[in-house]
Amino acid sequence: MSSRILVIDDDPLMTDVVSAALSAKGFAVDQAESCLSAIDLIKQNNYDLALIDYQMPDIDGLTSARLLQSLTAETHVPRLVALTGSVDELKAQDGAEDAFYDVLEKPVSPTQIARYVERVVGETDRGRLAALARSLWQQRGFKTAPRAITVPQPTREQAMALSLFFEPAQAGDADCIVLTKETGAGELEQLRLKDGNHVLPVVDLTGRARLVSDAALNAASPEDWSDTADTVARFVRNRSRLETRYETAENLKDQLLAYLYVSERDFAPSHDPSHPSCVSYPGCFPQNAVAAAEDLVTQGLLSRRFADRFYVCGACQSKRLSVREECPACRSADIEESELIHHFRCAHQAPEEAFRSGAQLICPKCKSALRHYGHDYDRPGKVFVCGSCGAWNSEPAVGFVCMDCDTHSDAEAIARQDVYAYSLTAKARERLTGDARPMRREAPQIANGRVHDKAHDKALGEPAGDRAIALPEELLSSLHSLGLDPNVGQEMFQVVEVLYGAEDGIVARSGYPLFAKLRRLFLENVGNLLADYGRVVPGERRDYLVLADDDAASLEAFLTRAFAHSEETLVESLRPEYRLVPRQEIVAAS
Repeated sequence: MSSRILVIDDDPLMTDVVSAALSAKGFAVDQAESCLSAIDLIKQNNYDLALIDYQMPDIDGLTSARLLQSLTAETHVPRLVALTGSVDELKAQDGAEDAFYDVLEKPVSPTQIARYVERVVGETDRGRLAALARSLWQQRGFKTAPRAITVPQPTREQAMALSLFFEPAQAGDADCIVLTKETGAGELEQLRLKDGNHVLPVVDLTGRARLVSDAALNAASPEDWSDTADTVARFVRNRSRLETRYETAENLKDQLLAYLYVSERDFAPSHDPSHPSCVSYPGCFPQNAVAAAEDLVTQGLLSRRFADRFYVCGACQSKRLSVREECPACRSADIEESELIHHFRCAHQAPEEAFRSGAQLICPKCKSALRHYGHDYDRPGKVFVCGSCGAWNSEPAVGFVCMDCDTHSDAEAIARQDVYAYSLTAKARERLTGDARPMRREAPQIANGRVHDKAHDKALGEPAGDRAIALPEELLSSLHSLGLDPNVGQEMFQVVEVLYGAEDGIVARSGYPLFAKLRRLFLENVGNLLADYGRVVPGERRDYLVLADDDAASLEAFLTRAFAHSEETLVESLRPEYRLVPRQEIVAAS
């Protein structure tokens, strides 16, 4: 928004000249010919500066200044700058220093006044922005401004803007990275891999790297300032929860996991025609980050979902392709749709252009004139005529031309490639934050009439039965849909938690997809066995059974047989283990 200036002078010519000079600098200017009219304007508008002529005919400038300050005290009073030919005389008067922000000595040209106002208002704007930045950081728990690395080195103007918002930092001692030019993206990718910089947010100062950055900062946008502050604060908060080895990781897979955790984002592609791949992923990681994500999927640390499908140039692997209709004979794109004409007498068929002879239709085969539609000829359809080779066909071919290497590919031969979005799994979150996770599990044992899993309780770090686990929302919803209330002691039901002792071994040997498939088939078999007796509730790390019985002894025998039967068709045993969830845990979770 432009700064607003008020010019108070009884000389219309002087007022117009000064206003024009200020308007040329981009200021919004209002005029007042007296102190009284200025009072009304100040009450209605928020001025940054007011220029007042000291030698006013009715009331002198000092008296005017005092009136303006007293009568507009409840509103924003602009800084008052006096223009006078007698500076010493004005400053000698009592109260002049308090009334005026500054005094300019006449004669002064309109250009000089405009430069003066530009400098003063600029200092004011900078101070206001600095105060806003301090407030934003303090509201988010920062005692001082965050430290930022700039890539590449900022221009003088960028450095001035950044100094309002950040403190300069060296690698390894920063809270964020600021991208000052699009050309710095390559340097940023290398910087990302060192000194723990992978867990820092990237702030885009260019306005053209929003697809890969975590926040965009336009110094003139308060909304951008607030969003940037929220982003930096979120990264700082989440970094404090990371295991140290992930915060200081040097291999790309661990760095990618850590970034996705602290950013609270998915590793999801965005359309970006500036790259041959046509997509960009967040975080400014190198291109092999997608391959790293695929490896993490096989380890069960990331899940993936379909995002988009592209066709790929076989020569250079670019996805920037022009798709077009072509002539099947010569592959030219110079084809036009034309009416097909059928001559009844000689049975000749051809595009209309072949029959057209001036205003007449003449059969190119028998040279007869076609005069009556429906009697001499008809139009059975349309064809595509090639302007290059003259061939005509009922359907065009589809072809692809690479925009990067000009290679042509037929639709039948073009390769296609799917791209995916990746999300952290519960297993990854546990590893990243150091939450306990049982790697080897002991067989469950009966204790106090319940099947109790000591390994589970040991992994949680508390004595058996003393800690309520976090039950998934899906389980609680299933209980509700079945009309089961854990707070009612007479309800006859039991919740069983199921884990898989072979998970780590299967994932290490064959990848997470095989484990997930075996787990899905196992649960399907269990669900078929339960039928009306219970319900299967899949979870992220654990699965659950809701059974219409609460007798521990009979449940143990039933589950042992049901699990063994459900594994008979699997190519590899999951070694399923279970624990009866105490009623008090369900009550606490609900």
